[in-house]
Amino acid sequence: MASLQETVNSPENAAKMSADDIERALDSGPFATWAQPLAALAAAVAEAKPARVVSPAEFLRRCVDGGARCVDVRSPAEFARDAVPGAHSAPLFDDAERADVGKCYAKKGRDEAMRLGLAKLRKKGGLGALAERVAGEAKIVGVYCWRGGLRSGSVAWLLARRNVDVFVLDGGYRAYRRHLRELFEEGPRVIVVGGRTGVGKTRVLRALAAKNHQVLDLEALAAHRGSAFGDLKGAAQPSNAAFETKCAWAWRALDATRDVFVEDEEGHVGRCLVPPALYARMRAAPRVVRVDASDAARVAHLLEDYAEDEAAGAGGARARLDAALALVAKRLGPDDTARAKGFLDAGDLAACARLLLARYYDKLYDRHLGRRGDAVLAVRAAVPFDAGAVADAVVAAVSRADAADLPPPPPVEATRPPPRDRDDDGVQWCAPS
Repeated sequence: MASLQETVNSPENAAKMSADDIERALDSGPFATWAQPLAALAAAVAEAKPARVVSPAEFLRRCVDGGARCVDVRSPAEFARDAVPGAHSAPLFDDAERADVGKCYAKKGRDEAMRLGLAKLRKKGGLGALAERVAGEAKIVGVYCWRGGLRSGSVAWLLARRNVDVFVLDGGYRAYRRHLRELFEEGPRVIVVGGRTGVGKTRVLRALAAKNHQVLDLEALAAHRGSAFGDLKGAAQPSNAAFETKCAWAWRALDATRDVFVEDEEGHVGRCLVPPALYARMRAAPRVVRVDASDAARVAHLLEDYAEDEAAGAGGARARLDAALALVAKRLGPDDTARAKGFLDAGDLAACARLLLARYYDKLYDRHLGRRGDAVLAVRAAVPFDAGAVADAVVAAVSRADAADLPPPPPVEATRPPPRDRDDDGVQWCAPS
Protein backbone atom coordinates (compact mmCIF):
# COMPACT_ATOMS: atom_id res chain seq x y z
CA MET A 1 0.00 0.00 0.00
CA ALA A 2 1.43 3.35 -1.01
CA SER A 3 2.45 5.74 1.76
CA LEU A 4 0.76 9.11 2.01
CA GLN A 5 3.91 10.78 0.67
CA GLU A 6 4.04 8.39 -2.30
CA THR A 7 0.36 9.01 -2.98
CA VAL A 8 0.76 12.77 -2.84
CA ASN A 9 3.79 12.70 -5.13
CA SER A 10 2.00 10.63 -7.76
CA PRO A 11 -0.69 12.35 -9.82
CA GLU A 12 -2.10 8.95 -10.77
CA ASN A 13 -2.41 7.84 -7.16
CA ALA A 14 -3.58 11.26 -5.98
CA ALA A 15 -6.61 11.00 -8.22
CA LYS A 16 -7.63 7.94 -6.17
CA MET A 17 -6.97 9.47 -2.76
CA SER A 18 -9.47 8.57 -0.07
CA ALA A 19 -11.25 11.27 1.88
CA ASP A 20 -9.04 10.48 4.89
CA ASP A 21 -5.89 10.82 2.80
CA ILE A 22 -7.05 14.12 1.31
CA GLU A 23 -7.71 15.60 4.72
CA ARG A 24 -4.44 14.28 6.17
CA ALA A 25 -2.50 15.60 3.19
CA LEU A 26 -4.07 19.04 3.37
CA ASP A 27 -3.39 19.22 7.09
CA SER A 28 0.19 17.95 6.94
CA GLY A 29 2.27 20.97 6.11
CA PRO A 30 4.58 20.25 3.15
CA PHE A 31 2.14 17.88 1.47
CA ALA A 32 -0.43 20.66 1.26
CA THR A 33 1.86 22.59 -1.07
CA TRP A 34 1.49 19.93 -3.75
CA ALA A 35 -1.12 20.35 -6.44
CA GLN A 36 -2.47 16.81 -6.10
CA PRO A 37 -4.20 17.17 -2.70
CA LEU A 38 -5.64 20.50 -3.79
CA ALA A 39 -6.99 19.04 -7.00
CA ALA A 40 -8.27 15.99 -5.14
CA LEU A 41 -10.09 18.21 -2.65
CA ALA A 42 -11.66 20.27 -5.42
CA ALA A 43 -12.73 17.08 -7.20
CA ALA A 44 -14.13 15.56 -4.02
CA VAL A 45 -16.10 18.70 -3.25
CA ALA A 46 -17.41 18.91 -6.81
CA GLU A 47 -18.43 15.26 -6.78
CA ALA A 48 -20.25 15.50 -3.45
CA LYS A 49 -21.76 18.94 -3.98
CA PRO A 50 -24.84 18.19 -6.12
CA ALA A 51 -26.43 16.00 -3.45
CA ARG A 52 -26.20 18.77 -0.85
CA VAL A 53 -27.04 21.96 -2.74
CA VAL A 54 -30.43 23.56 -2.08
CA SER A 55 -32.18 26.65 -3.43
CA PRO A 56 -32.39 29.85 -1.35
CA ALA A 57 -36.07 29.19 -0.64
CA GLU A 58 -35.32 25.64 0.58
CA PHE A 59 -32.30 26.83 2.56
CA LEU A 60 -34.44 29.37 4.42
CA ARG A 61 -37.19 26.81 4.95
CA ARG A 62 -34.72 24.42 6.58
CA CYS A 63 -32.72 26.95 8.60
CA VAL A 64 -34.99 29.86 9.47
CA ASP A 65 -38.32 28.05 9.52
CA GLY A 66 -37.10 24.55 10.35
CA GLY A 67 -34.47 25.35 12.98
CA ALA A 68 -31.39 23.76 11.37
CA ARG A 69 -28.10 25.37 12.39
CA CYS A 70 -27.19 28.02 9.81
CA VAL A 71 -23.49 28.80 9.41
CA ASP A 72 -21.94 31.72 7.54
CA VAL A 73 -18.30 30.99 6.61
CA ARG A 74 -17.65 34.42 5.09
CA SER A 75 -15.32 36.89 6.77
CA PRO A 76 -16.41 38.84 9.87
CA ALA A 77 -16.73 42.06 7.85
CA GLU A 78 -19.01 40.38 5.31
CA PHE A 79 -21.10 38.91 8.12
CA ALA A 80 -21.37 42.29 9.88
CA ARG A 81 -22.80 43.96 6.77
CA ASP A 82 -25.62 41.44 6.49
CA ALA A 83 -26.36 37.76 7.01
CA VAL A 84 -29.17 35.25 6.95
CA PRO A 85 -31.26 35.81 10.12
CA GLY A 86 -30.08 33.55 12.92
CA ALA A 87 -26.84 32.59 11.15
CA HIS A 88 -23.74 31.76 13.20
CA SER A 89 -20.51 33.37 12.04
CA ALA A 90 -17.77 30.75 11.61
CA PRO A 91 -15.33 32.41 9.21
CA LEU A 92 -12.58 30.44 7.58
CA PHE A 93 -10.44 33.59 7.83
CA ASP A 94 -10.53 36.86 9.69
CA ASP A 95 -10.74 40.07 7.66
CA ALA A 96 -6.98 40.53 7.29
CA GLU A 97 -6.45 36.87 6.33
CA ARG A 98 -9.25 37.04 3.79
CA ALA A 99 -7.69 40.12 2.22
CA ASP A 100 -4.32 38.36 1.99
CA VAL A 101 -5.81 35.27 0.37
CA GLY A 102 -7.92 37.37 -1.98
CA LYS A 103 -4.87 39.29 -3.18
CA CYS A 104 -3.00 36.01 -3.64
CA TYR A 105 -5.85 34.64 -5.73
CA ALA A 106 -5.88 37.77 -7.91
CA LYS A 107 -2.12 37.68 -8.50
CA LYS A 108 -1.23 33.97 -8.50
CA GLY A 109 -4.42 32.02 -9.09
CA ARG A 110 -6.58 29.58 -7.18
CA ASP A 111 -4.01 26.95 -6.25
CA GLU A 112 -1.63 29.43 -4.63
CA ALA A 113 -4.53 31.09 -2.82
CA MET A 114 -5.68 27.70 -1.53
CA ARG A 115 -2.20 26.87 -0.31
CA LEU A 116 -2.02 30.17 1.55
CA GLY A 117 -5.47 29.63 3.00
CA LEU A 118 -4.61 26.12 4.17
CA ALA A 119 -1.44 27.39 5.81
CA LYS A 120 -3.51 29.92 7.75
CA LEU A 121 -6.04 27.26 8.74
CA ARG A 122 -3.29 24.94 10.01
CA LYS A 123 -2.24 27.65 12.47
CA LYS A 124 -5.77 27.48 13.91
CA GLY A 125 -5.77 23.71 14.43
CA GLY A 126 -6.39 22.48 10.90
CA LEU A 127 -9.46 21.19 9.15
CA GLY A 128 -10.72 19.15 12.10
CA ALA A 129 -10.82 22.20 14.35
CA LEU A 130 -12.59 24.12 11.61
CA ALA A 131 -15.27 21.44 11.31
CA GLU A 132 -15.86 21.46 15.07
CA ARG A 133 -16.12 25.25 15.10
CA VAL A 134 -18.67 25.24 12.29
CA ALA A 135 -20.94 22.42 13.42
CA GLY A 136 -20.75 22.69 17.20
CA GLU A 137 -23.08 20.04 18.61
CA ALA A 138 -25.53 20.27 15.70
CA LYS A 139 -26.31 17.27 13.53
CA ILE A 140 -28.12 19.24 10.80
CA VAL A 141 -26.22 22.22 9.37
CA GLY A 142 -26.77 24.62 6.49
CA VAL A 143 -23.63 26.36 5.20
CA TYR A 144 -23.16 29.32 2.90
CA CYS A 145 -20.38 31.59 1.66
CA TRP A 146 -20.41 34.45 -0.82
CA ARG A 147 -21.07 32.57 -4.07
CA GLY A 148 -21.66 28.99 -2.98
CA GLY A 149 -18.16 28.03 -4.08
CA LEU A 150 -15.22 26.20 -2.59
CA ARG A 151 -15.43 27.83 0.83
CA SER A 152 -18.88 26.46 1.66
CA GLY A 153 -18.33 23.32 -0.44
CA SER A 154 -15.14 22.39 1.40
CA VAL A 155 -16.73 22.95 4.79
CA ALA A 156 -19.74 20.86 3.78
CA TRP A 157 -17.40 18.08 2.63
CA LEU A 158 -15.65 18.13 6.01
CA LEU A 159 -18.92 18.03 7.94
CA ALA A 160 -20.39 15.24 5.82
CA ARG A 161 -17.30 13.14 6.59
CA ARG A 162 -18.20 13.58 10.27
CA ASN A 163 -21.75 12.29 9.77
CA VAL A 164 -23.33 15.74 9.89
CA ASP A 165 -26.44 16.17 7.73
CA VAL A 166 -25.16 19.20 5.82
CA PHE A 167 -26.53 21.23 2.92
CA VAL A 168 -25.16 24.22 1.00
CA LEU A 169 -26.92 27.35 -0.23
CA ASP A 170 -26.82 27.24 -4.02
CA GLY A 171 -25.20 30.45 -5.25
CA GLY A 172 -24.32 31.55 -1.72
CA TYR A 173 -25.20 34.84 -0.11
CA ARG A 174 -25.55 36.56 -3.47
CA ALA A 175 -28.30 34.15 -4.52
CA TYR A 176 -29.97 34.68 -1.14
CA ARG A 177 -30.04 38.44 -1.78
CA ARG A 178 -31.54 37.92 -5.23
CA HIS A 179 -34.17 35.65 -3.70
CA LEU A 180 -35.12 38.30 -1.14
CA ARG A 181 -35.52 40.92 -3.85
CA GLU A 182 -37.76 38.61 -5.84
CA LEU A 183 -40.12 38.27 -2.86
CA PHE A 184 -41.42 41.79 -3.51
CA GLU A 185 -42.65 40.81 -6.97
CA GLU A 186 -45.55 38.99 -5.29
CA GLY A 187 -47.49 39.57 -2.12
CA PRO A 188 -50.16 41.93 -0.80
CA ARG A 189 -51.59 45.02 -2.44
CA VAL A 190 -49.67 48.14 -1.45
CA ILE A 191 -51.57 51.16 -0.11
CA VAL A 192 -49.40 54.28 0.09
CA VAL A 193 -50.06 56.75 2.91
CA GLY A 194 -48.71 60.20 2.08
CA GLY A 195 -48.96 63.76 3.27
CA ARG A 196 -46.89 66.83 3.97
CA THR A 197 -44.11 66.71 6.52
CA GLY A 198 -45.44 66.67 10.07
CA VAL A 199 -49.00 65.50 9.34
CA GLY A 200 -48.35 62.40 11.44
CA LYS A 201 -47.94 59.66 8.84
CA THR A 202 -45.83 57.51 11.17
CA ARG A 203 -48.40 57.98 13.93
CA VAL A 204 -51.13 56.87 11.54
CA LEU A 205 -49.14 53.78 10.51
CA ARG A 206 -48.68 52.84 14.16
CA ALA A 207 -52.41 53.28 14.74
CA LEU A 208 -53.16 51.09 11.73
CA ALA A 209 -50.86 48.39 13.11
CA ALA A 210 -52.54 48.65 16.51
CA LYS A 211 -55.86 48.02 14.77
CA ASN A 212 -54.44 44.80 13.23
CA HIS A 213 -53.92 46.19 9.74
CA GLN A 214 -50.74 45.17 7.92
CA VAL A 215 -48.04 47.85 7.96
CA LEU A 216 -44.54 47.98 6.51
CA ASP A 217 -42.75 50.68 8.51
CA LEU A 218 -39.73 51.53 6.36
CA GLU A 219 -38.54 54.31 8.66
CA ALA A 220 -38.46 51.98 11.66
CA LEU A 221 -36.53 49.39 9.64
CA ALA A 222 -34.06 52.05 8.45
CA ALA A 223 -33.71 53.73 11.88
CA HIS A 224 -34.37 57.10 10.24
CA ARG A 225 -37.32 59.48 9.89
CA GLY A 226 -36.77 59.88 6.18
CA SER A 227 -35.88 63.55 5.66
CA ALA A 228 -32.76 65.67 5.96
CA PHE A 229 -33.77 66.11 9.61
CA GLY A 230 -34.53 62.42 10.10
CA ASP A 231 -31.33 61.53 11.96
CA LEU A 232 -31.62 63.84 14.97
CA LYS A 233 -31.31 60.96 17.46
CA GLY A 234 -27.95 59.98 15.91
CA ALA A 235 -28.91 56.32 15.51
CA ALA A 236 -26.70 54.23 13.23
CA GLN A 237 -28.53 53.08 10.13
CA PRO A 238 -28.17 49.50 8.90
CA SER A 239 -26.13 48.80 5.79
CA ASN A 240 -28.13 48.88 2.59
CA ALA A 241 -27.93 45.09 2.40
CA ALA A 242 -29.16 44.72 5.99
CA PHE A 243 -32.01 47.15 5.29
CA GLU A 244 -33.06 45.11 2.25
CA THR A 245 -32.97 41.99 4.40
CA LYS A 246 -35.13 43.63 7.08
CA CYS A 247 -37.64 44.77 4.46
CA ALA A 248 -37.75 41.36 2.80
CA TRP A 249 -38.28 39.46 6.03
CA ALA A 250 -41.02 41.86 7.09
CA TRP A 251 -42.60 41.40 3.66
CA ARG A 252 -42.24 37.61 3.83
CA ALA A 253 -44.30 37.59 7.04
CA LEU A 254 -47.25 39.46 5.48
CA ASP A 255 -50.56 37.90 4.46
CA ALA A 256 -50.76 38.23 0.67
CA THR A 257 -54.57 38.38 0.79
CA ARG A 258 -54.65 41.58 2.88
CA ASP A 259 -53.54 45.13 2.03
CA VAL A 260 -50.31 46.49 3.46
CA PHE A 261 -49.97 50.19 4.30
CA VAL A 262 -46.64 51.85 3.49
CA GLU A 263 -45.54 55.44 4.02
CA ASP A 264 -44.81 57.43 0.87
CA GLU A 265 -41.04 57.65 0.34
CA GLU A 266 -38.82 59.08 -2.40
CA GLY A 267 -36.97 55.82 -2.92
CA HIS A 268 -34.65 56.07 0.06
CA VAL A 269 -34.87 56.46 3.83
CA GLY A 270 -31.79 58.34 4.90
CA ARG A 271 -28.89 56.43 3.36
CA CYS A 272 -30.93 53.24 2.90
CA LEU A 273 -32.35 52.60 -0.57
CA VAL A 274 -35.79 51.04 -0.78
CA PRO A 275 -35.50 47.64 -2.54
CA PRO A 276 -36.12 48.19 -6.27
CA ALA A 277 -39.07 45.80 -6.63
CA LEU A 278 -40.75 47.23 -3.53
CA TYR A 279 -40.14 50.78 -4.73
CA ALA A 280 -41.71 49.88 -8.08
CA ARG A 281 -44.81 48.58 -6.29
CA MET A 282 -45.04 51.77 -4.24
CA ARG A 283 -44.80 53.91 -7.38
CA ALA A 284 -47.58 51.88 -9.00
CA ALA A 285 -49.75 51.61 -5.86
CA PRO A 286 -53.46 51.26 -6.77
CA ARG A 287 -54.49 53.45 -3.84
CA VAL A 288 -52.68 56.51 -2.50
CA VAL A 289 -54.12 58.34 0.51
CA ARG A 290 -53.05 61.88 1.36
CA VAL A 291 -53.38 62.81 5.03
CA ASP A 292 -53.84 66.51 5.81
CA ALA A 293 -53.55 68.14 9.22
CA SER A 294 -53.55 71.67 10.60
CA ASP A 295 -50.30 73.62 10.62
CA ALA A 296 -50.47 73.77 14.41
CA ALA A 297 -50.70 69.98 14.65
CA ARG A 298 -47.83 69.56 12.19
CA VAL A 299 -45.53 71.86 14.16
CA ALA A 300 -46.52 70.12 17.40
CA HIS A 301 -45.66 66.74 15.87
CA LEU A 302 -42.24 67.97 14.76
CA LEU A 303 -41.47 69.35 18.21
CA GLU A 304 -42.58 66.08 19.82
CA ASP A 305 -40.35 64.14 17.44
CA TYR A 306 -37.44 66.47 18.19
CA ALA A 307 -37.87 65.98 21.94
CA GLU A 308 -38.08 62.20 21.45
CA ASP A 309 -34.93 62.19 19.33
CA GLU A 310 -33.10 64.41 21.82
CA ALA A 311 -33.93 61.98 24.63
CA ALA A 312 -33.09 58.88 22.58
CA GLY A 313 -29.82 60.36 21.37
CA ALA A 314 -28.67 61.30 24.88
CA GLY A 315 -28.26 64.92 23.81
CA GLY A 316 -26.58 66.35 20.77
CA ALA A 317 -29.74 66.75 18.71
CA ARG A 318 -29.11 70.50 18.39
CA ALA A 319 -25.74 69.90 16.72
CA ARG A 320 -27.36 67.39 14.38
CA LEU A 321 -30.11 69.93 13.69
CA ASP A 322 -27.49 72.47 12.59
CA ALA A 323 -25.89 69.85 10.34
CA ALA A 324 -29.26 68.96 8.81
CA LEU A 325 -30.01 72.64 8.16
CA ALA A 326 -26.74 72.89 6.27
CA LEU A 327 -27.89 70.03 4.02
CA VAL A 328 -30.96 71.95 2.84
CA ALA A 329 -29.36 75.41 2.80
CA LYS A 330 -28.86 75.43 -0.97
CA ARG A 331 -32.54 74.80 -1.73
CA LEU A 332 -33.75 76.93 1.15
CA GLY A 333 -31.71 79.92 0.05
CA PRO A 334 -29.33 82.14 2.05
CA ASP A 335 -31.99 84.46 3.51
CA ASP A 336 -34.30 81.73 4.81
CA THR A 337 -31.33 79.69 6.01
CA ALA A 338 -30.14 82.68 8.05
CA ARG A 339 -33.65 83.16 9.49
CA ALA A 340 -33.89 79.48 10.41
CA LYS A 341 -30.46 79.61 12.05
CA GLY A 342 -31.55 82.68 14.00
CA PHE A 343 -34.64 80.90 15.30
CA LEU A 344 -32.49 77.95 16.38
CA ASP A 345 -30.01 80.22 18.15
CA ALA A 346 -32.91 81.88 19.97
CA GLY A 347 -34.33 78.51 20.97
CA ASP A 348 -37.54 79.10 19.00
CA LEU A 349 -37.89 75.65 17.46
CA ALA A 350 -41.55 76.21 16.59
CA ALA A 351 -40.74 79.25 14.44
CA CYS A 352 -37.93 77.33 12.75
CA ALA A 353 -40.30 74.43 12.02
CA ARG A 354 -42.95 76.75 10.55
CA LEU A 355 -40.37 78.37 8.28
CA LEU A 356 -38.97 75.06 7.05
CA LEU A 357 -42.46 73.72 6.32
CA ALA A 358 -43.62 76.79 4.41
CA ARG A 359 -40.43 77.57 2.53
CA TYR A 360 -39.01 74.11 1.88
CA TYR A 361 -40.90 70.92 2.76
CA ASP A 362 -44.40 71.81 1.57
CA LYS A 363 -43.16 72.81 -1.88
CA LEU A 364 -41.07 69.66 -2.11
CA TYR A 365 -43.86 67.29 -1.14
CA ASP A 366 -46.58 69.00 -3.18
CA ARG A 367 -44.40 68.61 -6.25
CA HIS A 368 -43.85 64.94 -5.39
CA LEU A 369 -47.54 64.22 -4.78
CA GLY A 370 -48.55 66.15 -7.89
CA ARG A 371 -47.01 63.40 -9.98
CA ARG A 372 -49.74 61.06 -8.67
CA GLY A 373 -52.49 62.92 -10.56
CA ASP A 374 -56.06 63.51 -9.38
CA ALA A 375 -56.81 59.98 -8.15
CA VAL A 376 -55.22 60.55 -4.74
CA LEU A 377 -57.65 59.98 -1.86
CA ALA A 378 -57.77 62.76 0.75
CA VAL A 379 -58.25 62.40 4.50
CA ARG A 380 -58.39 65.46 6.76
CA ALA A 381 -57.40 65.03 10.40
CA ALA A 382 -59.71 66.62 12.92
CA VAL A 383 -58.55 69.02 15.64
CA PRO A 384 -57.20 67.87 18.01
CA PHE A 385 -55.25 65.29 16.04
CA ASP A 386 -56.26 61.67 16.73
CA ALA A 387 -54.07 59.09 14.97
CA GLY A 388 -56.60 56.30 15.56
CA ALA A 389 -59.41 58.29 13.98
CA VAL A 390 -57.21 59.17 11.00
CA ALA A 391 -56.28 55.49 10.59
CA ASP A 392 -59.99 54.58 10.46
CA ALA A 393 -60.58 57.34 7.90
CA VAL A 394 -57.72 56.04 5.73
CA VAL A 395 -59.18 52.52 5.69
CA ALA A 396 -62.66 53.90 4.97
CA ALA A 397 -61.37 56.01 2.06
CA VAL A 398 -59.72 52.96 0.49
CA SER A 399 -62.88 50.88 0.96
CA ARG A 400 -65.04 53.55 -0.69
CA ALA A 401 -62.66 53.83 -3.64
CA ASP A 402 -62.67 50.06 -4.09
CA ALA A 403 -66.47 49.90 -3.87
CA ALA A 404 -66.78 52.63 -6.48
CA ASP A 405 -64.13 50.93 -8.62
CA LEU A 406 -62.23 54.19 -8.92
CA PRO A 407 -59.23 54.13 -11.27
CA PRO A 408 -55.80 54.01 -9.61
CA PRO A 409 -53.33 56.90 -9.82
CA PRO A 410 -50.92 56.72 -12.75
CA PRO A 411 -47.57 55.06 -11.99
CA VAL A 412 -44.89 57.62 -11.22
CA GLU A 413 -41.34 57.65 -12.51
CA ALA A 414 -38.52 56.62 -10.22
CA THR A 415 -36.65 59.52 -8.64
CA ARG A 416 -33.38 57.61 -8.39
CA PRO A 417 -31.79 54.73 -10.30
CA PRO A 418 -32.05 51.19 -8.90
CA PRO A 419 -29.20 50.54 -6.43
CA ARG A 420 -26.37 48.25 -7.35
CA ASP A 421 -25.21 45.66 -4.88
CA ARG A 422 -22.78 47.89 -3.02
CA ASP A 423 -21.62 45.04 -0.80
CA ASP A 424 -20.09 43.15 -3.72
CA ASP A 425 -16.42 43.94 -3.19
CA GLY A 426 -15.37 41.03 -5.39
CA VAL A 427 -12.65 39.73 -3.06
CA GLN A 428 -12.80 35.96 -2.92
CA TRP A 429 -10.38 33.36 -1.65
CA CYS A 430 -11.38 30.81 -4.27
CA ALA A 431 -12.54 30.79 -7.85
CA PRO A 432 -16.15 31.84 -8.46
CA SER A 433 -18.54 28.95 -9.00
